[in-house]
Amino acid sequence: MPAKKAKSPAASAEAAELLKAARATTPDKLKKLLDAGANVGVRDKQGWTALHAAANEARLQSVELLLKLGADPNAEDEQEDTPLHHAFAARANINDRELADRAAIAQALIEAGADIDASGSEGRTALWGACNLARGKATNLVAFILSKKPNLNAADQEDYSILHIATIWNHESVVRAATAAKAAVNAKDNEGGTPLLHAAFHGRTELVKLLLASKADPNIASKDGYTPLRAAALQGYLHIAKILVDAGAKLEVADREKQTPLEVASWRRHGDIVKFLLDRGAKPRNALHSIPSLHLSDGNVGSTVKSKIVQMLLDGGADPNAKDPKGLTPLQHFFDGDARHWSLDAIAILVKAGASVDVKVKNDKGKPVTVKALLGAAPPALCRDAKGFARLGAMLGE
Repeated sequence: MPAKKAKSPAASAEAAELLKAARATTPDKLKKLLDAGANVGVRDKQGWTALHAAANEARLQSVELLLKLGADPNAEDEQEDTPLHHAFAARANINDRELADRAAIAQALIEAGADIDASGSEGRTALWGACNLARGKATNLVAFILSKKPNLNAADQEDYSILHIATIWNHESVVRAATAAKAAVNAKDNEGGTPLLHAAFHGRTELVKLLLASKADPNIASKDGYTPLRAAALQGYLHIAKILVDAGAKLEVADREKQTPLEVASWRRHGDIVKFLLDRGAKPRNALHSIPSLHLSDGNVGSTVKSKIVQMLLDGGADPNAKDPKGLTPLQHFFDGDARHWSLDAIAILVKAGASVDVKVKNDKGKPVTVKALLGAAPPALCRDAKGFARLGAMLGE
């Protein structure tokens, strides 16, 4: 881009006044200045024109006035952003009125000749911006831009492609158009996430199916080792987990915390996914160790959930005495932390399944004692189920 000429004080003053008027809620002052001969293309120190300012502030009437008087819809500021980029420069939680105005401004700019594939300072084209605008609510604008045959392979500076952003905000029409145009279906963002990973994480069932039908790989992991199946297990989307496994998703891929999808589902207490994965052959490994870290605070409901998952894992072949990388057994995990969060029913299931009660845990005074000794003592003051604690102790004496 050629260097811009330094502006005279008079030009700078003119630009400041004109841009201030362009940002105003009504176009009255702007019209008055333009009628008096103000230069519609004058720029401030950032290279902004009045059209940049009006688009940025979502002033539809001012944008229409400026375009009518010949303002350049492709003028680039010092950051190489056009007025169209500024039209998408909105907070995520804009109201319906502002959304309508910004969508109308974008359409007016495009109809006036704005380049829909200009990438600007962040690499974001008009279609990218429209997909992202107002958390994906600008569906009519997206359809309008699609009708103009935009570049469907564009990606921003963080490597979020059109497919990524369309998947995140559930723009099925864009995903269909992009996959039909052979857009890179396995493209990775800067964290290594593919569109399929985002679709699984956000629960986009139809998009998961569409991406898989377009040859998306269900086993590509992000930099953190997160696969689409891991995302479905984390979020509790059983239907998506089934689709992914049927498409060839591997059950035993571990993330950077060394957790498999089964262990993640156990940690998040998604019992239906735990059962499904076990039925499909997932190995329990250290899934029992994941459950105590829930620290559920919802009383009987939480305890019941833990107990059911513990039983499912044991039925699926989990070893009640398996040690994690730190050398701890599931029982030691269950007695770790605040006594208010102990799930005594789940502990009883483990003990009945043969979990060793000779392993050491800390009592309410922080001193190491065996589980057997702990259960043979008085229940800690914070224990919510003193009777259950006593029953456990009695069970050991049988």
